[in-house]
Amino acid sequence: MIMTTPVEVMGIRVADRLATAENLANQTLRAFAALQQSMMDVRTDSDVAPYEGQIAVMRVQAAAGKIVEAQSELFKAHKSLRADFCRITMLPDSNSDCPAWPGVATEAVAA
Repeated sequence: MIMTTPVEVMGIRVADRLATAENLANQTLRAFAALQQSMMDVRTDSDVAPYEGQIAVMRVQAAAGKIVEAQSELFKAHKSLRADFCRITMLPDSNSDCPAWPGVATEAVAA
């Protein structure tokens, strides 16, 4: 007999990994902001010409914009996954943080 993992357990795994991805995206954007701040500090707090590094500034800004776009797509995926989970399991959306499914053993989720 083939044993399958309950969809609720699998959903919690997905929710946990999704939260990790969202947190990493936030940390990445924070790192970009710190880099931009440091780049601007060079321009304003030293005798470097105010136009130096403009191409690098533009490229870092473009990269940061792409991170924001990626975050937006990740948030859309989160919303879609949550709706799918509720539809498949027939469990109500509790509007709380993911994962939040009582009664599922933590050991089963970690497996």
